[in-house]
Amino acid sequence: MIHSLIQYTQKQFGNTGVVVSHGIPAIFSIADSVAMIYHGRIVEEGTPEKIQLSVNPIVQQFITGSLEVPIYIV
Repeated sequence: MIHSLIQYTQKQFGNTGVVVSHGIPAIFSIADSVAMIYHGRIVEEGTPEKIQLSVNPIVQQFITGSLEVPIYIV
């Protein structure tokens, strides 16, 4: 799995990587820091734990996969 390779590379060589993904569980397992982009803007950033505890409805909709009415930030 690609996520295992990313983790191995980070640990073995001390590299920093940027991963763009919709695979939420995998991102939380490999990331030290997460940023969520919505409509071209970062709406939440922090540790995986902080993102999972976010009260931002956009973030919660995305990480839970709920199909509520889209929320737009103007």
